[in-house]
Amino acid sequence: MPRRVRIAVQLVVSGGVIAFLLWQLDLRRTFELVGESDVRYVVAALGIFLATTWVMAWRWGVLLSTTPAEPS
Repeated sequence: MPRRVRIAVQLVVSGGVIAFLLWQLDLRRTFELVGESDVRYVVAALGIFLATTWVMAWRWGVLLSTTPAEPS
């Protein structure tokens, strides 16, 4: 499959999944719940999310930068 077609298919599928999730989710109620939450917990959750995302990206970078062993 050509690269442009593969990227287009991935974008369409991703957009469809996001659209489905937003359709199923009550955004007004979600924002109300987040607004009623303790700001410290929301900021802590965001910090944990960003830290773990950075660590996972770093780990993949280390994994992909290593050269595979020569077959014997």
